[in-house]
Amino acid sequence: MLIPRSLAIALLIVAPATGILSTLTPASAQDPTTHTVAVDGSADFTSVQAAVDAAASGDVVMVQPGTYTEQVVIDKDLDLMGDGPRAEVVIAAPTDAAGSPEGARPGSGQPFALWLAGETVTVSDLTVAIPHGTTGVVSTAGAPLIERVSLVGGAEMRASAYVHSPYRSMELFDMSRPTVRDSEWDGYVAVRNGASVTFVGNTVYGDTISIDGPGETSVRDTVLQRGSIALHRGVVAVIEGNEFNGDITMLGIDSGSRAEVRGNVFNGSVEDASIWIEGSDTTAVISGNTVNDSQTAIRISDADRVTVTGNALEAAVLGIAITGANVLIDDNTIASEAAGIGIAAGAEPTITGNTIDAGRNAIVVGFASAPMISGNVVCGEEASIFVMDGASPEIGGNEVCEDVQAG
Repeated sequence: MLIPRSLAIALLIVAPATGILSTLTPASAQDPTTHTVAVDGSADFTSVQAAVDAAASGDVVMVQPGTYTEQVVIDKDLDLMGDGPRAEVVIAAPTDAAGSPEGARPGSGQPFALWLAGETVTVSDLTVAIPHGTTGVVSTAGAPLIERVSLVGGAEMRASAYVHSPYRSMELFDMSRPTVRDSEWDGYVAVRNGASVTFVGNTVYGDTISIDGPGETSVRDTVLQRGSIALHRGVVAVIEGNEFNGDITMLGIDSGSRAEVRGNVFNGSVEDASIWIEGSDTTAVISGNTVNDSQTAIRISDADRVTVTGNALEAAVLGIAITGANVLIDDNTIASEAAGIGIAAGAEPTITGNTIDAGRNAIVVGFASAPMISGNVVCGEEASIFVMDGASPEIGGNEVCEDVQAG
């Protein structure tokens, strides 16, 4: 049968869209290749780095159970995944290797296990072993995802009280934008040089998450069994929905940092303050948090741009300690064995709408301080509001258990 010329032309026009020319599809549009790794030689590779080197952008490197003692540098977009129980797929940092890849900006100078420099790298479902003097994961570029990864150093970090770790779990720096999710670690974590990190749903067994500016970082829904978070050098941070446990200062904010701290729970009797804020250029809003069984719940030193509102604070010595700061303390519930709020020299805070129950003095107004105290419900067994000589407070409209007393 003859095909009309007009129909033949139409078929030629439609053909590319119907798959006749599908053999011309670029390789980049094809399904990614999976490269397998096994220590016993039963897979494509015995080395994780060899599989990464052979992979193209978008490929998957699947690692079978075993311990791989090597440094793995990923400078392309791919997925590195464990293929087995997380605890049995182990990449271990060698102790005698270089501190950074050739041509890369140095990190801590320590040998490392994983160096992530691709734009969209995913590392998931494996364990990184971190001997003393090494670093687990380094991120220097892009937006890597670290998910369901155990970064394991020494057993002493998980079994004992707070110890400063002799290794680093992660170094995240140089404008990288990592997400660390549903993972666990027990060593020091450094966020530096403009990195912006999202931590969510993790478990921390020890040491500090130390976060420097000028990046933007959030820590959410994380359990800190031991250890702390420290915000420095102008970082913008959100600390939300976390649980802190331990016997140290759990959250420190200083050096011009800007922080929103909300909906967290702080448990444990710490040596000083559960939350410590200092520096005249530091900005913080502390709202909706619960502090249990602390020596001092919140300490504010020489910081003027701070609001503490809607928190429930329980302390052995002081609910809130204020030194040289002009801050707003509003709508908090404070229970303390000694004093609810202590105001030291040079402080001019506004204290309003709080409910305070203290074993000794609900509010102590120290020498050379000038607070405004109004609209509070205050009760202290010795004095509700104790004013020391040389103080000049403005007091009015409070509901008190006893009269104001001067010392």
